[in-house]
Amino acid sequence: MSIPKWWSLLLGLVFLVMLLILVAVQQTSTENEVVMDNSQPSDNSEVDNHTVEMDDAALIAVKTDNAALMARSVIAGSAGGGHTCALKEDNSIVCWGRNYEGQSTPPAGNNFTQVSNGGWHTCALTKDNRLVCWGSNELGQSTPPAGNDFTQLSSGEEHTCALKKDNSLVCWGRNHKGQSTPPASNDFTQISSGGWHTCALKNDSSLVCWGRNDEGQSTSPAGNDFTQVSSGGYHTCVLKKDSSLICWGLNFHGQSTSPAGNDFTQVSSGGWHTCVLKKDSSFVCWGENVSGQSTSPASNDFTQVSSGGKHTCALKKDSSFVCWGDNDYGQSTQRTGGNDFTQVSSGEDHTCALKKDSSIVCWGANVYGQSTPPAGNDFTQVSSGGDHTCALKKDSSFVCWDDGVLTLPRAGNNFIQVSSSRLYMCALKKDSSLVCSNDFNLNDGRTPPAGNDFTQVSGGGQHTCALKKDSSIVCWGDNYSGESTPPGGNDFTQVSSGGEHTCALKDDSSIVCWGENHFYGQSTPPTGNDFTPVSSGKEHTCALKKDSSLICWGRDLYGQSTPPAGNDFTQVSSGGEHTCALKKDGSIVCWGRNYEGQSTPPQ
Repeated sequence: MSIPKWWSLLLGLVFLVMLLILVAVQQTSTENEVVMDNSQPSDNSEVDNHTVEMDDAALIAVKTDNAALMARSVIAGSAGGGHTCALKEDNSIVCWGRNYEGQSTPPAGNNFTQVSNGGWHTCALTKDNRLVCWGSNELGQSTPPAGNDFTQLSSGEEHTCALKKDNSLVCWGRNHKGQSTPPASNDFTQISSGGWHTCALKNDSSLVCWGRNDEGQSTSPAGNDFTQVSSGGYHTCVLKKDSSLICWGLNFHGQSTSPAGNDFTQVSSGGWHTCVLKKDSSFVCWGENVSGQSTSPASNDFTQVSSGGKHTCALKKDSSFVCWGDNDYGQSTQRTGGNDFTQVSSGEDHTCALKKDSSIVCWGANVYGQSTPPAGNDFTQVSSGGDHTCALKKDSSFVCWDDGVLTLPRAGNNFIQVSSSRLYMCALKKDSSLVCSNDFNLNDGRTPPAGNDFTQVSGGGQHTCALKKDSSIVCWGDNYSGESTPPGGNDFTQVSSGGEHTCALKDDSSIVCWGENHFYGQSTPPTGNDFTPVSSGKEHTCALKKDSSLICWGRDLYGQSTPPAGNDFTQVSSGGEHTCALKKDGSIVCWGRNYEGQSTPPQ
């Protein structure tokens, strides 16, 4: 059948229009320098000592915590686009929030004097005037120059600059806009790296900027009366000798429209907002406020402010730290809690912990009530699943909480262990038999094998595994990736079921895993004979070592496989895309995805 001529012309016209649109989109993408990278969101930009995230679409969930009181004994803070770091009184560094590239995993030590967050990296100055950086190093931004003659540093989105003792500047990292090519001179007193531009204050109190200038952000005003400069994403602000403020550059959200007055003492430019500290120790913010980053708490006890991409942090006179704004990666809530926990259990998007007083506290997703535990001080074990949580009580009974869809096995007072999986739960009885819930009618791990020879049970995605008295392992449920096909042998001491993989500890303290392993390596454990318990998450696995340190492997998109350093851990629990661990002092630390607050334990 022939096609009418007019129809052919119409098709050609449609094709032409689509081609023009495609070309226009590509040009716009090039002009805006959107970097499409599988590991990082596009077009991020950083400010001052803190990063700025320039992509509104990358915001998965907006959470505001105007009262998120951080740990005390902090002397300085640096807010990034998705992570935050703080310098403590003992000169150590603690970081929290996004950790894709390890930017929130600082080196151990008590010899730091300044910390500065970049886009996907962090840098710090040490007491002996050396530089150290960690995180992404794709463009060399985490490879600082050698030497012990540095006095100040400032990390930008993908570059970093430092001031030297001879008052000269050195920069490293990305340089596509000239942001890492400072002018040759020995008269600088302060440096501030922004998104893709950099500004520096000179000893005659004048200002010079270089790098990207499409919004005028590198076109500094004339004058010799400046005292502090702060470079933002596409704007810059400077404090003057008369304590007034002037800003320039992009002003789409009003971030360059500074308030009038002569009572300002410190300015901090963020991604699309700006904050300034006042003489009365209060501060004011302006610009974008979609995440509440420009809604500062009302108080007169602040000593420093740091604006990030979509969040802001401030240091108080009592050395505590408070943050507000976007908290998708936990950047507005330091991941430290109390010191009265005895066990932690990470679920799909929530976490629960058992306290010393035998009560339970939960945090994270709560759509189905999974983070609302019953009151009481008679619990002995807790297990977090997908949309539910179960706990064992002192009288050997158990209780579960969710939205009511979980059909529990017959009640009783003869249970010794409970294990919540993604969709169901299983319990071990005093007679060494197993019982599981029977909801959803799925072909999963609902129906355990018969017998009275089990010692431990572990529920995974849609499969379950159990350890037997003869030290062998049996699994049932889904087996698409081989997760329910354990290796033979009678030398196992513990088993942990993950999403579609399973890992087990052997009596020689080595680890063996089986199941899904194609993409992330979650079933490829490290070699060695120094492991104690192992914990399998959705697509990652973590283990505690004999020296009380942690090691993780598998997917690390949200930093869930990048544990904190230290040799003071007693238990680890891998969840959906986050991980939590219990420390010797009874505190809990979590890392990884935090869009539901699952990595933010209670204070």
